[in-house]
Amino acid sequence: MSVPFNNIPAGDGIRVPLFYAEVDNSMANSATSDLRRLIVAQVNDDASAEEIGKLTICSSEEDAKRIGGTGSPLATMFSIWRLNDPMGEVWILPIQLSTGTAASGKITVTGTATEAGLLNVYVARKLVQVNVSVGMTAAEAAAAIETAITEESDLPVKASAAEGVLTLRQ
Repeated sequence: MSVPFNNIPAGDGIRVPLFYAEVDNSMANSATSDLRRLIVAQVNDDASAEEIGKLTICSSEEDAKRIGGTGSPLATMFSIWRLNDPMGEVWILPIQLSTGTAASGKITVTGTATEAGLLNVYVARKLVQVNVSVGMTAAEAAAAIETAITEESDLPVKASAAEGVLTLRQ
C-alpha cells in the first residue's frame, strides 16, 4: 500500500533508500473565527463606573481597573488572563454586590524583634516584605506591614494597624 504525497514522487522514481515524510497543512486552522472570552467578576464596593452590570468589551488592564477598581477581583482576573492571552477579545460583566459581609482578617504581631531581617506576608498571592530592625516593637512592626500593604495599590485589601494587630478588610 502506498501513501500519497503532494511533493514526494511515487516510490518508483526514487532509487535512494531513505525515510520520506512531508507535512500537509492544507486542512490546518486558518484562524478566521473570532474567539471571545467572558469574565464575570465582582467590582470593589466603592466602584461607580457606568459599565457595572452591563456586558462590556475590555481592551486593557487600565479599563478593568477603572471599571472595577484597583485590586478588584475583576481587575485581577483580567490581568491574569492577559498573561496567557495578550491579544484576544475579552468581554467583561462587572457585578457589584449589594448584600453580604465583606471579608476581613487579622494578623497579630507579638514581642520585640531580637534580630534584624525581613518579615514576609503574602496577600492575595503577592509577597509583601517589611524590614525589621533590632528592638522593633509589635506595634511598630504592624504599622510597617500596614504601610507596605497600603503602598501596593493592586492588592484587594485595605489594612489598618493598632497595638500590634493588623486588620485586613476588603
